[in-house]
Amino acid sequence: MFRILVDGTIDLPPEFLTASGFTVVPQKVVVDGRELPDVELRGEAFSEVVRKARTFPTTSSPSPYDFYRAYEELYAAAPDVGILALTVSSGVSATYEHAYLAAEEFRASHPDAQIVVVDSKTGSVGLGLLALFADELRQKGASLAEAAAELREAVKRFHLFVYIDTLENLMRSGRIDRFHGRLAGLLQIKPIFLIRDGVFDLFRRVRGRERALAAIAEEVVARIDLGKKRIGIAYADARAEAERFVARLRDRLPQVEFLLTEMGPAIALHGGPGSIVVGFFGRDVVAPPGGEG
Repeated sequence: MFRILVDGTIDLPPEFLTASGFTVVPQKVVVDGRELPDVELRGEAFSEVVRKARTFPTTSSPSPYDFYRAYEELYAAAPDVGILALTVSSGVSATYEHAYLAAEEFRASHPDAQIVVVDSKTGSVGLGLLALFADELRQKGASLAEAAAELREAVKRFHLFVYIDTLENLMRSGRIDRFHGRLAGLLQIKPIFLIRDGVFDLFRRVRGRERALAAIAEEVVARIDLGKKRIGIAYADARAEAERFVARLRDRLPQVEFLLTEMGPAIALHGGPGSIVVGFFGRDVVAPPGGEG
């Protein structure tokens, strides 16, 4: 038996988060010098914060102390129960490093504590589906070590596609220059990213939203492991588009359960309104950056 701890970048429908009993360590959103927990900023509340901010908001990882406190609370409640900490990709955040450092420090003063930290190499609904997979392993009686080993194998086959509808937020954050961003906007060029080995890698550029989402749908059908039977979809101010995307796939994948949810600030802040993230377990290992596209 073990407890499951995740960070606030997790995206899942609220009922799944509640039923799972995951411990969530919030990320922080920095708005005009103030730090706000990301778990309190969803949907319209987040959009309102971004609209009113004088400077472009940023995100900040939980500190090692934040994780240490979370381990401390779980350990105090049940010292004999292990802790599986699953974090957003180390390729895009310092969260994994902070969770690992905190675990090392906690074990130094509590030698009997069982803590394993796993890098999901993904985020958003990717982190959510991997956490649900860990919960399934737990319910089947897997030990902490067995669950961690299975998760690390599953991570290699997890696919996360990210559709960006507007490049405005990426320009505001300085991640792309304004000239190329505005040119792409004028030409209606929509980038699709695929997380490879824990980092965002440009998968394809497509003209127009419908073509881009149709391209992702084709990739899902071609790559999905139907044995896992779940697809996670998160959206930022794009519920109608996300629902149409689900409808596009439901007839072709009738045996699959679709988990649709609002996107948290971590990706929505950079992706901007209209962004859609699609995550699922694939049959094959995801090629590294520079691989197939």
